[in-house]
Formats: sequence, structure tokens, C-alpha cells
Amino acid sequence: MAQKGIPTVVMDRGFYSESNVLDLDKLKMKIIVGVKQSAGIKKNILDKIERDKIYAAKNQVTLKDTFVYVQEVKFLFGKMIVIYNPKYEALKETGCWPTKRQILK
Repeated sequence: MAQKGIPTVVMDRGFYSESNVLDLDKLKMKIIVGVKQSAGIKKNILDKIERDKIYAAKNQVTLKDTFVYVQEVKFLFGKMIVIYNPKYEALKETGCWPTKRQILK
């Protein structure tokens, strides 16, 4: 893609690997990539985010009909945007996931 003059690549999390990101960086390409929540990312990044600090008005963003909380953290040679959705966090804790029918209402 760099040979074709494409300066930026957007990849979904299925294409993410540290080696892919490093290769693209060597080509001086800008990269936006989704990252799966792995055990390493959870331990080294997510577990270090202080919940009482991320759940602050300055970090709140409206997405459609819900609020999420956003924080930037250093990641590899760039940054990772961590997004917390309180609704999903509550669902994970209670184990009360909505059915497809409830979601579509």
C-alpha cells in the first residue's frame, strides 16, 4: 500500500499483530487498528486504568443513545484509545445479557 501512495491503513482487530504494526510503522504508514482484549493487554494496560478517574465528565463521549468513557494510553510507539461502556460493564458483572429481541426493541 505504501508503494501505491496510500498513507493510512485502517484494520479491524482480526489483522492486528505486533509484527504487522511494526512493519507498517517501518513503512512510515499511519495506522488505526482495533485490538482484541488479550490477557497481556488486560494485565499491562486495562488493569492499570483507575476506574474512578476514567468515569469523569471530561472523559465522557456520547455514542448514539449511550455514554462511554474514553482514555488514551501509550501503546507500542503510539497510543491506544480505551473505551469503557458502563452498560456493558454492568452486564458483565451481573451476567444478565440481553436477548437479541431486547436489543432490537
